[in-house]
Amino acid sequence: MRIRRFTTVFPAVYPIRFAGQALRRAYLCGEDYQSGQNFDHRKGWLVERIKFLSSVFAIDVCAYAVMSNHYHLVLFINQDAVNAWDQDEVLERWGQLFPTSTNKLQTLLAAAGSEVIRKTYQEKIEAWRGVAWAVSGYFLVYALFKRISGTYGQ
Repeated sequence: MRIRRFTTVFPAVYPIRFAGQALRRAYLCGEDYQSGQNFDHRKGWLVERIKFLSSVFAIDVCAYAVMSNHYHLVLFINQDAVNAWDQDEVLERWGQLFPTSTNKLQTLLAAAGSEVIRKTYQEKIEAWRGVAWAVSGYFLVYALFKRISGTYGQ
């Protein structure tokens, strides 16, 4: 019987390797010999996005490799860093990704100082703190491939 991954992987202890690939003979970067197009500029986008997301999330990028049709990432989840963040830092980091939702929450908090709104504020920030060290959250925001895939296969 197969053992489930979440019982065998200890993300707070070991780095985790991920791989992603472009589909349908699409080129992530490099020269497409059939169409003659060059996609080298995408590697810069990819590296820039990886660095940005690692500065927002508590996920350290140990290594990465970008090839013509796929990439590899070695990630380390730094859960201790998330636990050390105060609420303002969580809010600031989330605001780098989703400024509109952060501004709405700050406006609500400033407008009404009731206990119910403060409790809602606390719960929302704790939910965001949980996403800040989750690899699934990292890749959920990692929308670069959706943007790139719109130019594939045309």
